[in-house]
Amino acid sequence: MAQSGRYMANAVTLLSAVGATGSGSWMDVEGGIYQVHAEGTWNSSVLTLDAQGPNDTAIAIAGVSITANSPGTIEIRCVKGERVRATLTGGTPSGIYVRLVKAQE
Repeated sequence: MAQSGRYMANAVTLLSAVGATGSGSWMDVEGGIYQVHAEGTWNSSVLTLDAQGPNDTAIAIAGVSITANSPGTIEIRCVKGERVRATLTGGTPSGIYVRLVKAQE
């Protein structure tokens, strides 16, 4: 799991200062419950999260559709070894940051 500032190994950064639509890179997660932290200038953009499927396809993670700053109000459960990515669609995003912060095992 990627280290990220004060969160150390308890967080995975999915996007950092992104200013265009599209998908980020696949990131490995340890497994457990994560809070989704997202912030930036949305300008009608929509953030969704995908899990990597068994055929390397993107499978939408249900319940994640963010259109404004989100201070961890959405939680997702990941299994050990899962790969996750963030996708921005629509609008003209600017300075979008997305981090998964581990809430519990």
